[in-house]
Amino acid sequence: MGRFSRWPVEWLHTVAILGVGLWVLVEREPKLIPVQVQIYRNLASAFVTGWILIFLLSYGDQLLRLLPENRRWRWGALGVVTLFALGLFVSIRSVNALPVVRLLESFALCAVVGAAVLTLFLPVSGLLGVRATGRTIMNSARQWGPLMAYLLVSGVCLAAVTQGTPLLWDPVLMRMDVSLGFRPGEALFHWERERPWVGHLGSWGYPLLGFFIAAVAGRIVGAGARAQARRAVFAILLVGTLGIACYSLVPAIAAYYAYPELFQAPGPFQRAMADMIRETALTGPRQIPADWTYSRDCMPSLHASFSLVALAAAWHWRRRFFWLCLPLGLVQIITAMTYGRHYLVDLFAAVPFATFCWWLADLGVRHTGPEAERLPASALPRQAYWRAAGLFLASLALALGLFLAWARFAPLPPALAWPLAVVATALPVIVFSWTKQGGARVGPESMPKMAVFQPFRGAVMLKVRQAAGNTQNQARSPAARGPAGRHDAR
Repeated sequence: MGRFSRWPVEWLHTVAILGVGLWVLVEREPKLIPVQVQIYRNLASAFVTGWILIFLLSYGDQLLRLLPENRRWRWGALGVVTLFALGLFVSIRSVNALPVVRLLESFALCAVVGAAVLTLFLPVSGLLGVRATGRTIMNSARQWGPLMAYLLVSGVCLAAVTQGTPLLWDPVLMRMDVSLGFRPGEALFHWERERPWVGHLGSWGYPLLGFFIAAVAGRIVGAGARAQARRAVFAILLVGTLGIACYSLVPAIAAYYAYPELFQAPGPFQRAMADMIRETALTGPRQIPADWTYSRDCMPSLHASFSLVALAAAWHWRRRFFWLCLPLGLVQIITAMTYGRHYLVDLFAAVPFATFCWWLADLGVRHTGPEAERLPASALPRQAYWRAAGLFLASLALALGLFLAWARFAPLPPALAWPLAVVATALPVIVFSWTKQGGARVGPESMPKMAVFQPFRGAVMLKVRQAAGNTQNQARSPAARGPAGRHDAR
């Protein structure tokens, strides 16, 4: 077992997902689906180009760090790439692509050219040796390879899920949303329509998901925090791969595409049509058919899940970096609803899902890989450690059971749906945080050692010492000994 623990868990997972992707390609033979919904093309392009941009910037930064006076080289190279990218963005226009997507594509293209130039120029000019360049290439591939493999496989797997799920669970998800006492998707959509600045914010912020999570991981990689970088990369990888598995189990396309009549301009006829469609969704069959036009990428919200694990990685690395990342992370989560691409219950489910992925990544990085690239082992004894793991998994199972019960009996009264949603969403997070702080040590012999009891324990011990000191002083005083004591003292 010790021999296999030297293999990084993220690479073992990468081999597994490559095998699954090859099996899907051979057995399912997914066909190339014409992307008729423009937002899917924009989001896919933005996600991939954001990753490629950060990967190449990280590689170029590692190359230039090996040079003397590397700060000047690094800022100069970044300035050249930025200048050419902005020129490309201004000169080439596309009617179909969003401006932020064109900007990312321009930067990614210039980063590709810049990385190729540096790889050839530095060894030829003698500024950097061939071996040093090769080691940098291998190091970058080792750090970013798992996520690059995911980008290769995810498209094939998503196409297979879309073709293999002709029935959708959108009516059930809508009933769960309505259980909350209002219609979140419709309310936020119309609220955004009345405020154009919210739409502009969403059109610029929502496609930046790939860039955002890659930038968080890239910053930690560039700082040389190898163990934390491994955890961030593996958590993102788990969200992406397990998210596709969830899509195959709960296929849905969001109310905006399943019931487009609900999102039309208000009017007498439109309102009557929307009421009829809504009544059918709430009282009709629990599943509806759909063609291949729309991707099944709704439950849980991977925009929220990716953002949560990225923010967790930033928080555990540096608090200041977390506060810098928080606004863009919140934009990713909020615009998932204002864009009409998710149900509110998708965001609820994303919280325990992201917590589970983070827990798995933390567990894997602590026990696998080279010793220098592991997180410190848990300070809990073995029995307490497995007790904490079992408690966390039990909380996840309970949260899953609550979500399934909610789906089975929806729509529920709001007085029942809101407590159920809060418990199912927050319980795994609370249990995870509690066990990380030493809650699994609870027992007659170990309760005072819990971090939360440290102030109380210190105050009690101080009182005990003061009482003991007073008792000893009284015992030593001649008055406390009486006549015999005074005679002995003399």
